[in-house]
Amino acid sequence: MPDFKDVEDFKKWLNQVKKDKITDILIENSNLTKIQFETFLIDLFFRQNIIYTIEKYNMRSDKDKISRGSFNHTRKQAINNIIRSIYTVLLLGYYGILETPHLEPFIEGADKLNSYINLIKERKSEELDKDLNVLKELLFKEFRELSSRKSYYK
Repeated sequence: MPDFKDVEDFKKWLNQVKKDKITDILIENSNLTKIQFETFLIDLFFRQNIIYTIEKYNMRSDKDKISRGSFNHTRKQAINNIIRSIYTVLLLGYYGILETPHLEPFIEGADKLNSYINLIKERKSEELDKDLNVLKELLFKEFRELSSRKSYYK
């Protein structure tokens, strides 16, 4: 997660995250709902910046105001799902399943995503934005294809 100057800077970034097509695909195929992911990011930002305020309970996009209990319940669900996902990866690694050729497309997809992230971090020009949009569309198509269950059994 990037460093932010203030809460407004974080809100702008969070709005970009919510509009990102690749994020949508990744969430759709993860163990998290959009709201759980959003809640987790909000909570993480406030914890990392040691900001104690009720403002975080009003930042979710699903409602104008939610209770502290509802926010914390969704946060706990997100954390539990993240932990379970990590255990799944550990289980597959333990039995050597992660080393099978069937998972190569996923590893390649992760590498391409990492390259995409590194490009974004390195430069910010109008030409690069155009190139990044093309790259983003290519990744979008690739992740769409990858997320189809059929791609695993090729």
